Amino acid sequence: CANLSMIAAMIKVMRSPNRVRLLVGAVALLGGWISAQAEEPQIFRLSASLDKVIDWHQPLNATRQTVEESYASEGFKTNPYYEANKDGRRLRFSSQPFSNVFVNLTLFEGKVAVNEAVFEFDDEVLRSISMELASEDPRLSLLLKGQLGGDPSIRSLDVPSLGKITRVLWASDGVMVTLTGGGASSGIKPMLRIGRQTAMDHYVMVDGSNMVCASCDLDFLFQGAALWQMGTETFEKRFAETGYDKNIYFEWLTTAKDRARFSRKPFSNVMIDLRLFGGRIKVEEATLDFQDGRVVRATLSIYNRGDSGQMGKSEFEALYKACGQKVGQLLTVTPRQQLPGANTAVKTVGWLWTAPAATVLMEHNQLEGRGVPSDTQPEFVRMKIAPPGLRDWSMGASPTGLLSTNISKASLQKNVKRTSDGDVVIQGVPMVDQGAKGYCVAASCQRLFEYYQIACDQHELAQLFATDADRGTNSLAMEQSLDKVDNRFRTRFKPLLSPSQRSDRGTTFAKFVGMVKTNVDQGIPVLWTLHLGRAKEDPPLPSGGQIAGGHMRMIIGYNEAKGQFIFTDSWGAGHELKRMAQSDAAQVTDGLYVMTPRS
Repeated sequence: CANLSMIAAMIKVMRSPNRVRLLVGAVALLGGWISAQAEEPQIFRLSASLDKVIDWHQPLNATRQTVEESYASEGFKTNPYYEANKDGRRLRFSSQPFSNVFVNLTLFEGKVAVNEAVFEFDDEVLRSISMELASEDPRLSLLLKGQLGGDPSIRSLDVPSLGKITRVLWASDGVMVTLTGGGASSGIKPMLRIGRQTAMDHYVMVDGSNMVCASCDLDFLFQGAALWQMGTETFEKRFAETGYDKNIYFEWLTTAKDRARFSRKPFSNVMIDLRLFGGRIKVEEATLDFQDGRVVRATLSIYNRGDSGQMGKSEFEALYKACGQKVGQLLTVTPRQQLPGANTAVKTVGWLWTAPAATVLMEHNQLEGRGVPSDTQPEFVRMKIAPPGLRDWSMGASPTGLLSTNISKASLQKNVKRTSDGDVVIQGVPMVDQGAKGYCVAASCQRLFEYYQIACDQHELAQLFATDADRGTNSLAMEQSLDKVDNRFRTRFKPLLSPSQRSDRGTTFAKFVGMVKTNVDQGIPVLWTLHLGRAKEDPPLPSGGQIAGGHMRMIIGYNEAKGQFIFTDSWGAGHELKRMAQSDAAQVTDGLYVMTPRS
């Protein structure tokens, strides 16, 4: 089975809510492939060594002209060795380019057989070479080591449908060489790829059932000035894969492209192996915040119980210590420990590094000590990276875990915007994506707290709520969960309409609408619990997501003339502004709640 990057010209990737579909069009998309029409076509057997154009001391030194001249047509009407795409930037070699033409395509003086090889150019500059090998060959690693020198790094990924995939990497002088294979039982053909190091920190493979697995290194987040100068276009280009309609590595959480999210399972048939520190540390999730088109902050979830599963205390301790050591080695400064404050929602320990390249805050939940229950389990390890010198509400300006805000209730009204078509909308509510987890309450509260500039995330809130990642927070427990927030956080919790009042809803419609409008006019989002699937929404609920059952979202606006509420779901881009008739909303509502700053 070929590597996606190799057959990119044949594959079109489309994104649906839960799955990436691969549409393969063989002959039509390759354009120009010709099969012999004669009843008894003449068979041609040729040989082509890729050694002619690959100098292992400078493996990307060949030009397009050099490659074309090295494999001339030799009297054939169509070149029997390679085919070029329309713009000539991709040259594809094959061991059987036509039904009557067979090419003995090899490497290393005929020792290694190659099925396919794709040379990709940026104008005349060779960008990458991707080769599908005919079979696993234990000699190849030794041959590569002999040419490249040094010991490679080795990474592995366990994929349910494929088994263990191993990736061997050599890197030097801005070039990376990777050898990827899955063993004979996996059905994965071994791949050899050569590319520019800045564009080779990820790879893609796909099996016969269209299960896509990929690796993605996030070490660029520790590149200091280069990160803070990175714009959205450069960021997108870094993770671009030829032949894709949508990006499988990350998603924009907003249409404004001000927040991007990486995750290990972005689709039901896609697995991304997110890594940090040279592949040594797994990452569950990462978000990048952009302001004025530039990166201003990165947040990484190294471990969280909802995604990662249970972890033993000793393993948890080893994990955050290993992360701390790597950060210290990269930044070459000593961290300052930040202990939990006396009045904290979740007992959290933090370590703060302040260096010329970046400010880094690593936090994890406290497992033992005063005020920590003896049965406390590992919940989260997270890391935040910001420009040097930044110490705001999100980067340890207050004691770790002290969830308070300097935002006053009176100041929120400035966030309310009124449009010419009658919309009244609260702006500036950040977006998160709860993913496949049932974290709708925790995710909604995270967004609300970020709006109030309270540093907290949904994994920390899930611990506070005792949320089970598989079943979420059931509707009967939602109000109790919010009440816990009021007790632990410096906010005021007020039920506007609780489940016990539902029977009165039909006779208090005006009051129901009035409560929402009063809070929106003050810049206060309304937490809204309801039953999905019972009322029309604009846009409709996504077919691949949650379409029924209890759910929490936020009402952030209204249109009085149209009789609509404007709301948002914690499901990423496309869910920032949605609408429902107020009369329908009244019929499906379980509860309405607000949490406001105490000042």
